[in-house]
Amino acid sequence: IFLKSGMLDKAEEALKKAESLEAHEMIYFNLGVLYGKFKKFELSIDYFKKALSLNLKNADTYFNLAISYTNLNNQEEAEKALEKAKYLNSGYEKFTL
Repeated sequence: IFLKSGMLDKAEEALKKAESLEAHEMIYFNLGVLYGKFKKFELSIDYFKKALSLNLKNADTYFNLAISYTNLNNQEEAEKALEKAKYLNSGYEKFTL
């Protein structure tokens, strides 16, 4: 709720508390999105990778990982992540980096 409403500091607080209670793919995914909004792309990548360690079939996570790599000018890794997103969900076929 906090993340969608733009209350990023509150979102971070709530997600970090949730993370301390359990490892869950969506907690990691949302932390990745949050740190992307903070332009902390290294952290965002770390959290997207944690999410993928729990579910390798989430195209949205690969797509967001690609965006974070692009923001760090790591086109090679961005392309790999985008290709995985496209493989898992044809809806991502229209996207290029």
